[in-house]
Amino acid sequence: DSLPPFNLDREQLGRALINLLDNAVASVQLAAQANIGGVQDSGPHANISVRTKYDPELGLASLTVADCGTGIAEEDKPRLFEPYFSKKREGTGLGLAIVRTIVADHNGFIRVRNNEPRGAVFVIELPVTREAQAVRHA
Repeated sequence: DSLPPFNLDREQLGRALINLLDNAVASVQLAAQANIGGVQDSGPHANISVRTKYDPELGLASLTVADCGTGIAEEDKPRLFEPYFSKKREGTGLGLAIVRTIVADHNGFIRVRNNEPRGAVFVIELPVTREAQAVRHA
């Protein structure tokens, strides 16, 4: 409720969110197949959460996608958003590179960290300026 309206490309950010959710679902399914940490396809531990938050002091809106899947190896994190980097057999390695580009086009940032006790958390931070709010209300 605290997230103010601001100027963004809904289609592009929607595409970024879908990519992050697709990756989260695949990670949770892989964890379930490998029986990592008791994750089951439809069990209570197969969680994917999406949250938004607004920090008025910093003027930042954040979108967080967290899962309890297989997680991301520390050695892979520096290359995660590079084009053509993928650990999936069928992956092209373009998904997260496209997400990073979409976020950068909105003057934002994306980062990844470990979810505890397992999984990954992707955080998108977007600036919310008075000008951006005014454009949205105009």
